[in-house]
Amino acid sequence: MLGGMKRISALVLVLLLVKSICAAEAPLAPFPARTFPYEPRSPLLTQPDYVDVLRGATVTASGHDDEQRPGFVHDGEVGNTVMFWTSKVFPAWVKLELPEVRAIAQVNLYVRSPGTRSYNYAIEASEDGATWTMLRDALAGEVLPSSGRLEIPLAAPVRLRALRLTVTGTSRPGDGPYVIELAAFARPTVQALEGAVGDLDHQYNADNVP
Repeated sequence: MLGGMKRISALVLVLLLVKSICAAEAPLAPFPARTFPYEPRSPLLTQPDYVDVLRGATVTASGHDDEQRPGFVHDGEVGNTVMFWTSKVFPAWVKLELPEVRAIAQVNLYVRSPGTRSYNYAIEASEDGATWTMLRDALAGEVLPSSGRLEIPLAAPVRLRALRLTVTGTSRPGDGPYVIELAAFARPTVQALEGAVGDLDHQYNADNVP
């Protein structure tokens, strides 16, 4: 019995000694990272220069037909040809008012049934809601691209608090404008395929692409 107690005591002492030695050793340093974290910066499309400047706008209009309400011109649904704004009473206008003054460099207009009719229209901007600057004068009539998307880069950035689209007529008697979406951006949205050549030993983002 006494011998067994001695063996247990010796074992306890050995365990305590091992624990004290392990505690005294410095912790192992983690292995250095071999790869850079994915997506070190936010994607360009989520940065302020690349999102719709008209976000948060209040939309009003001169009127609308049936359920084709003015709110559809800024709901983000550029591919939805069912939800659009129209009014057969000319001049028909739709206006987007921002909570504060912002700068734009391009306006995008999306319409339904492109290439089948011409529109007599104008797009204007205002910083104070009283004085308007012409951004696109097509009052003489213009057939919009078959893609249904008209991109209007501006010669220089424009500060605005309101954007207004006015349609005075169409080439189809009895039809109003079929406006799916109206958007604006702080920089031109170039539709082009771009690329660069890099190497695996460097980390790249929007600021240091070769």
